[in-house]
Amino acid sequence: HLQNEIFVDDDLQNAVAAKLAEDSRLRGHFPGILIRSRLGDITLTGYTETEADRKTAEAVAASVPGVHSVTNGLVVAPDKLAMLQR
Repeated sequence: HLQNEIFVDDDLQNAVAAKLAEDSRLRGHFPGILIRSRLGDITLTGYTETEADRKTAEAVAASVPGVHSVTNGLVVAPDKLAMLQR
């Protein structure tokens, strides 16, 4: 039995954002992470505090149903992240 799942880019982008926001390891990183979606391909840009956070964000995004690939353009820059959070 074949099941097709079609996701509108906005819905997928919102699903990835929600999953990132829910992840306890990434709390406090918004607005540091920006998400773009195109045909199931997710691009993450922005800043994280650590390399572990950068990798976690990629793994969390990749775990969302409908995501085909993740391009991780996040930069480890705690100073820039702190400026965004003020």
